[in-house]
Amino acid sequence: MHKILILSGDKSIGGKIETLDLNNLSVDNMELIFEQKINLSTQYRVFFEYVESLQKDKQLTKLSDFMFVYNISKYMRISASMKIRNSVVLLGNYKISSIKSFVVFLRHFFKTNTIFSLFANLLGIFHIPERFVLVFLSSYKNYRDNLIEVLSKLELENVVLFSSGYDNLIFLINTIQKNSNIKFILILNNWDNPSSKSFVSQNFIKIALWNRQQIKHILAYNKISRSTLKVIGSKTADDAYRKYITEIAPILNQEKTLLYIGQQNSYDEIGDLLRIQNYLNDNPRSYYRKLAYRPHPLSRMKMKRLNLHKNDIKNIDVVLGSSIDLRKFDGIICLPTTLVLEVVLSKKPAIIYTPKSQKYRRDPAQMWNYDHFNEFKQEGFLKVIKDFNQLKNYLEYGLPMQKEFNQSKLEYFFPFYTENYTTRFSQLVQQIVYPNKK
Repeated sequence: MHKILILSGDKSIGGKIETLDLNNLSVDNMELIFEQKINLSTQYRVFFEYVESLQKDKQLTKLSDFMFVYNISKYMRISASMKIRNSVVLLGNYKISSIKSFVVFLRHFFKTNTIFSLFANLLGIFHIPERFVLVFLSSYKNYRDNLIEVLSKLELENVVLFSSGYDNLIFLINTIQKNSNIKFILILNNWDNPSSKSFVSQNFIKIALWNRQQIKHILAYNKISRSTLKVIGSKTADDAYRKYITEIAPILNQEKTLLYIGQQNSYDEIGDLLRIQNYLNDNPRSYYRKLAYRPHPLSRMKMKRLNLHKNDIKNIDVVLGSSIDLRKFDGIICLPTTLVLEVVLSKKPAIIYTPKSQKYRRDPAQMWNYDHFNEFKQEGFLKVIKDFNQLKNYLEYGLPMQKEFNQSKLEYFFPFYTENYTTRFSQLVQQIVYPNKK
C-alpha cells in the first residue's frame, strides 16, 4: 500500500487542507496521512511538529526570502507583478512623501534584511545561475538533507504540498535533487500565485492549478514541462458556482446596501469608507442608504484598524470571515483582489475601484497592474473607477450593471466542474501513483 503525506505549506485560505472533505476522501490502495487525523501514530505526530518548526524557523525563512527576491528580480523587466513586489521588498511599503516617510524609508533600507535582499536582487538582475546562488546559501543543505532523511524514515513515496509557492517547505523541496525517490506533488493555492510569487522546480512531478491562465504564467517564469501542469479548479470556485447558480437568492432589504471589498495589502480603506459614508449622509437622495465593509480575511493590519476606528465606523456593517454571499448587497465596490471573480459570477451591479495612495506603495492602482489581471481587464467584465470624484456619481445614481459575459471566457479564469473538489484531488493522486491504471 502506498503512503501519501498531505502537507500545508502555509496558512492562507486556499492553502489549508480543509479545502478537502477528509471524511469522503479515499483512493484505492493508498494510505493518506493528514495532520488533522486524530489517530496518527506518535511517529507522524513528531514529524508534523518537525514540519511546523521548519515553517517557523527564522534562519530558514531568511534563506527562502533570499531566493524569492532573487527570482522576482530576474523577471521584473518583463513582469509588472515582479517589479511591484520587488520595489516593496527593497523600498518598503511606504512612498516617500514627507520627512517622516523619508526617515521610515532610511530605517527600512539600512536593515540587514534589506541589504541581504539587495544582494539577492543584483544576482537576479544579472541572471546569475541558481546553482551558484544556492552555493552561497550553503546553510540550506542541512535543512534539506534532514528533511529527506526524515521522509525516508517514514518510508514515504509521495508528498502532496498545498502552498502559495513561497514558503520554507517549497524552498527546501525545490533544492532536492530531481532523482529523489520521493514524488512531490504541488497544489497551488490561489489565482495570482504563478504570476506574483510562485517559483517551482522540476522536482514536482505534478502541479495542480486553479485555471488555464495560470498555465501561461507558470510557463513564463519557470522551467517546467507543460505535461507537469494540471488544472483541477478550486473549492472556492465550486462553492461560488453552487451559491450563485443553484441556490435561491436571499431577499434584499428595502434600504439599498453598498458593499466595499478590501484588499490584503496596505491601503487606507477606512478613509475610503468614511468618505463614502459622509457622502451618503450628506446626500439623502443618493441611491444607496447603507454601507457594508468586507476587509480581507488574512489582513491583520485591517483588523487592527477596525478596532482603532470602531467609533468612526459604527454605522458601517463589517462582514468578517472567508465566505460571503454577494447577492445580499445592491452594489459592490471591489478593490483589485481575487474575489473579483466571484463578483462577476454574482452578476450584481459592481465596479473595480483603483485609487492611488499618497502613502502606500502597493495601492489599488498598483495592484490592478498585476499580471493576473491583464486578461481580465481585456475582457472588460467590470467598469473601472480610478478616484472618488468618479465614484460619487455612481453613489448617487447606482453602480452600473455588469457586462454580459461569455461563460467559456469566465471559466478560463474560474473553471466549473460537475465533480466536487475532493473527487478531483483523489483522481489526480490516483493517476500519479497508478499512471497505467484506467
